[in-house]
Amino acid sequence: MPTARTFLVAIILAVAGLGTWLIVTNDDPRATPTSASPHPATAAAIPARLVTPYELSGLAADLGYPTYWLGERPGQQLEWTLRPDGAAIVRYLPGGATPGDPGTFLSVASYPLANATDVVDQGGQRPGALSDVLPGGARTTTSSAEATNAYFAAPDEKVLVEVYTPDPGKAYSLIRSGQLVMVPGP
Repeated sequence: MPTARTFLVAIILAVAGLGTWLIVTNDDPRATPTSASPHPATAAAIPARLVTPYELSGLAADLGYPTYWLGERPGQQLEWTLRPDGAAIVRYLPGGATPGDPGTFLSVASYPLANATDVVDQGGQRPGALSDVLPGGARTTTSSAEATNAYFAAPDEKVLVEVYTPDPGKAYSLIRSGQLVMVPGP
């Protein structure tokens, strides 16, 4: 039976393979190697740091693509990281944790990706996977009912969103419950 790690590796490999295929096979002379990535990193990488919800709104707005979170959570601080590949990560740190803490905490990662809904649909077709179409046509999937990761993509948004929680099965339910939302503008 595939594990959540296997599912994540499969999605990452599928994304990388499709991106390479798009770059290599694109016959459009106007295309550039960055055209396979709809939202190349628009800001320099930002190492993990604590932010307020207001600061998070400003940072997310500067990216030029939707960034998601699970709203404010009582007793938890927000950590923001922007990776060099453009992935924006919001982690929810409990008291005592510091930015960059290697612990496993509730996290939401927004990855710029042109074919995000296709990736989620493909993941939902794997044996044992759960998938759902949400109101408005957004899609979600997870590798199993006990997985710690789940994925989300909204139509017409070129962003793949991953929710991680150390509690098995909870990531998928957080998405399906409507708690996953776009970070509001400042």
